[in-house]
Amino acid sequence: MNPDKAKRLIRAVQDYRDDIANAKAELEDIWYELSGVKGVDFSKVKGTDFNEFKKVAHFQDKERDIRYWTKMIETAESNLARVEHILEELPDDIREAVVRIYIQGETYETVAREIHFSISGLYARIEKALMEI
Repeated sequence: MNPDKAKRLIRAVQDYRDDIANAKAELEDIWYELSGVKGVDFSKVKGTDFNEFKKVAHFQDKERDIRYWTKMIETAESNLARVEHILEELPDDIREAVVRIYIQGETYETVAREIHFSISGLYARIEKALMEI
């Protein structure tokens, strides 16, 4: 695998998790509204004339939103699965270093010092391990 692509995927783990959480919250709001619990009572909307066409258009808009947020979740979950696969394929010591550097945001220097590698040695081992995937 291209090491730069793998690093981008790994660095974005928190973004993928945030995307999933945000999309689920949006979907929850939409379903809450459409369930009738908070549903739109078109007869009580002031200043507008909600005829049957506008009611249908409103629900079509919500359907489009549901598809969008569902796709967002599927994409983020797919990317997380790819990251998990990448991490599973790495040797244990390199996996720990990759997680600490690319997900937790620690520096190469800190991680290299703790696992008794030179910075360039750690960088080379990570590059090699990612290329072998």
